Amino acid sequence: MGPDPAKVALNILKANKIVNAEVLCRCDCSVDDFIDVVMGNRKYVRCLYAYNKIDTVSIEEIDLLAR
Repeated sequence: MGPDPAKVALNILKANKIVNAEVLCRCDCSVDDFIDVVMGNRKYVRCLYAYNKIDTVSIEEIDLLAR
């Protein structure tokens, strides 16, 4: 989450008016992931991309689209 994850987490919690909390992170999450968990109103769903006219682009452009 940055150079000092504890301060970043504390600032995020204060911004969301959470003053008394015990936080346990079991993975290296990003700031956006942490905010999503704190706010509790985000839901991640799987996604399927469908490309139209894929035969008109090169393999390199397809790789760029995939990333």
